[in-house]
Amino acid sequence: MIKFNLDKIVEDAYASNIQIIENQDINSLIKDVAYCSANRGIVRILLACLIAKYSNSSYNACEPYTKISSGTSFSGRDIDQDIVKDLYHKYGLPINKTTGFLSPAWRNHSKRLSSDSPPEGRPIEVYKKAIKILELVESGEVDAYSVLIETIKQLKLLKMENEHKLSEAVDKIKNLEESNIIELSSEDIVNIIEQHIQSKGASRLPVIAIAAIYNTMKDILGEEILPLNSHNAADSQTGSLGDVEVTLIGSSKIVTAYEMKHKKVTQEDIDLAVEKISSAKSKIDNYIFITTKEIDKDVSDYSKSMYDKTKGVEFVILDCIGFLRYFLHLFHRHRGQFLARYEDLLNSEADSAINPVLKQMFFVLKGQALLALAQEVESIS
Repeated sequence: MIKFNLDKIVEDAYASNIQIIENQDINSLIKDVAYCSANRGIVRILLACLIAKYSNSSYNACEPYTKISSGTSFSGRDIDQDIVKDLYHKYGLPINKTTGFLSPAWRNHSKRLSSDSPPEGRPIEVYKKAIKILELVESGEVDAYSVLIETIKQLKLLKMENEHKLSEAVDKIKNLEESNIIELSSEDIVNIIEQHIQSKGASRLPVIAIAAIYNTMKDILGEEILPLNSHNAADSQTGSLGDVEVTLIGSSKIVTAYEMKHKKVTQEDIDLAVEKISSAKSKIDNYIFITTKEIDKDVSDYSKSMYDKTKGVEFVILDCIGFLRYFLHLFHRHRGQFLARYEDLLNSEADSAINPVLKQMFFVLKGQALLALAQEVESIS
């Protein structure tokens, strides 16, 4: 494994107040990759390749796969997991929490990178731009150190922008909350979450909603959730039974598992869940699918039939918003606590799991609801 002083590089990037790359086209390419909100894994790949090239000039920046066996190739994944990870964990820069090399586009691509035939991922233009940068480095048009410094600097600027926008949104919400004399209703909260979940890139939000319910009610229910796994991690990798796993307080035994679907639940999904729990160390009580789409009756009936086949494990498919609405009305006096827990979990999620724009949208929706409530109260009084 290469030795690399990441702290020194970050220090140089943070101290750089001027652009060290004179070619503005290259600077634009770097910014486009660093700021791409649709895929936070591409910039992580770019960083790994730049670190490799800067550390060892004999490496080919476009050959991050040892399978190439060219004598100039290297393991981009090892560098990513050993060095680049600290940009997320230590410095909090807005990149993926886990290595980008395990995503399907990069995992299934093991030849020299070319901007003419990039890995099959989205957005394809950003893939091309990232590889173009590496090609420019390899051709000598620009050096790896300069690109590395500029990339980290752009990530720092993006982090500052995101934090500023989020701080402004939180401050506005606080001002609105302090001006109200009553809480948002359960239906107000349902409306906020429903709009939020219907937004683009919101597949992680149902997980947050269910987790918030249990964090609100754990003392009353006598149940709590295990720490949430990474959004990009498959159950087969983590060994988990579902997206949200519930245990009795004081016990490590999972009693209920939730699997979130941003699409229709199919019989195949149920079969896979049955297979998964059959190999679990201990038997669970419930396996619950939460979906944001309509539920087919035949699939629902199929899930119910699993009780006999699994010798006592309840399978059920529930509508996400319907489940949330019932909970909020059943535990109406705890609705404010639920919204606070949802907000806490939302803010604690990595930007790679929940886009900062989506986080900010929650505060916009909440602010609109609070403003409407304030206007109603004022008109009555």
